[in-house]
Amino acid sequence: MNKLLKKPMIVLILVLMLGYIIINCSGKISSQLVKLLPEIFQTDFYLKNISFKFLFVLFSIVTMLLIPTMKLSDFGLKLPKKISYFKLIWQTVALTLGGGIVYGLLFMGLLRNLFGDTNEMGFPDSGSFLKIIIVVWLWSSICEEIFNRGLIQSLLNIFKKYKFCKLTLSVWISGIIFGAMHFSVFKFSSSIFFVLFIVFNATTIGVLAAYYREKSESVYPAIMVHILGNVAGSLPLLIKAILG
Repeated sequence: MNKLLKKPMIVLILVLMLGYIIINCSGKISSQLVKLLPEIFQTDFYLKNISFKFLFVLFSIVTMLLIPTMKLSDFGLKLPKKISYFKLIWQTVALTLGGGIVYGLLFMGLLRNLFGDTNEMGFPDSGSFLKIIIVVWLWSSICEEIFNRGLIQSLLNIFKKYKFCKLTLSVWISGIIFGAMHFSVFKFSSSIFFVLFIVFNATTIGVLAAYYREKSESVYPAIMVHILGNVAGSLPLLIKAILG
């Protein structure tokens, strides 16, 4: 068994299976749990997401505690090493805005028009910008980073010895897994090009978050990247809310 766990592809398959089980179980239990809550939690996408992400992070932490060879600090739940937060901020904002422009022109401009896609785009109406701040910017960022950069990336340490474009494969894989999770946008958008726009943006920010997780040996800078990425990506909505 120990020999198998030293083979990168076996580790990757096991980690992907673990991630799928956590996400799937969180979704199924959450769908039953919200039935016990007031009706608004059953119909409001953002409020329903709170219970899902709670179970999501709960199962992630329980899994960390059940792995006998590792401590919570090994999963990045500790104070970070010294890094440049100024660099983290400008890189996050630049990549988010730059990616939004490039991917927007490619997927929602060029390809969408080329293929004549008229399917529905966009996220469910929140009805409140405060709800976006609490649920999307803060709660989702924290929960998703504990899962992706805390649990998943820490279990991919075997890939740290391999590099591509100066980044370790554990960083790349963590970012790609994070991006792939955003195919869930299909639940409320039928436009493949809008979904790809979201997935590629999420992958870009995911790789940056994974880089800072590895560099700082902590999930907290990764959470900061995630929150800043969500804020920068919501700037058009924020400007509209201020002017509107």
